[in-house]
Amino acid sequence: HSGDADAAEGVAARSGGVVYNMKPPTVLQETLLKQAITSGFLDNIATLAPSGTHLSKHGLPLRNAYQSLNTNISEPLFIDRNSTISTRDFRQLPRWICFESLIRKTSSAGESQTFMTNVTPIEPAWLATLAKNNSSLLKRGAILETPPPYYDAR
Repeated sequence: HSGDADAAEGVAARSGGVVYNMKPPTVLQETLLKQAITSGFLDNIATLAPSGTHLSKHGLPLRNAYQSLNTNISEPLFIDRNSTISTRDFRQLPRWICFESLIRKTSSAGESQTFMTNVTPIEPAWLATLAKNNSSLLKRGAILETPPPYYDAR
């Protein structure tokens, strides 16, 4: 079964790097990849903060700020500007994301902001299934306003 060992090694391992002529993933493959990433970063889930939750030093709402579901993180979080999903138009930002790490940066004016790196858009409906056995995300408590409940007839 040496063919099985070769198959297990993978195309990227045999080629020594990225395969640039590989077809993009299908919608199903993309969803499964996002779910796999999310399951590994359940403590790093954030949602776009409701307007007015976080204010700038001038009292204006930070409409591109996220709030972490991790109760140990209270400051506003922002998508790193180098991310492919970073945009100044808050209406185009994904509502729910998971991230790999946080980086605190200080501006030339001395203001500190916390940025999320390696950000992946996610669906909040995945969280209950992915977190049911190994995360503190699911706790009994007051009903949350976000995400709003919905009914799926399927």
